[in-house]
Amino acid sequence: MGRRLTPFTSPSARAAVFVVASLPALAMLAASLVQPVVGGDFGAALGRFLGYTCHRLPRRCLTLPWGLSGLCARCTAFWAGLGTGTAVTGITGMGVRRPLDGLAMTAPMALDGLLQAVGLYESLNAVRVATGLAGGWGTGIMFVWLFCLLLERRFPARDRIRQTGRRARNRRA
Repeated sequence: MGRRLTPFTSPSARAAVFVVASLPALAMLAASLVQPVVGGDFGAALGRFLGYTCHRLPRRCLTLPWGLSGLCARCTAFWAGLGTGTAVTGITGMGVRRPLDGLAMTAPMALDGLLQAVGLYESLNAVRVATGLAGGWGTGIMFVWLFCLLLERRFPARDRIRQTGRRARNRRA
């Protein structure tokens, strides 16, 4: 049996950890979606906070029925992808052993952003949303992989210890 990357013995404990880990990303998504309707000092403070994470150019923001999103289309989709990618990857374990897949999923977002930054073309919001979702999900895969790797090094999985004991007994027999 191969090396386990999650030391959790209970699937529900693993699910709880990664659902909680996805909450900050989902909070950023929520902030982007509700910022247009929040007024007063809180709305202004929320807008300033979101401005630290995104350029917030109005022509690149999502047009919602209640106004423009608080972040650009790519950043809004990125936070959605990161939150759901972290939760789904952490709960199911799919992709945990393949961090390069996650890195590959971020490449279209980086390439699209770079080509726009140097002025070669202006992408559509649909492309920004697609690359943002994929990039966020890929970042979630890499986050879960790194988290599991660090946790395993800190707390070795009990299953490996038990297997080692069984192997030693089987060799003696």
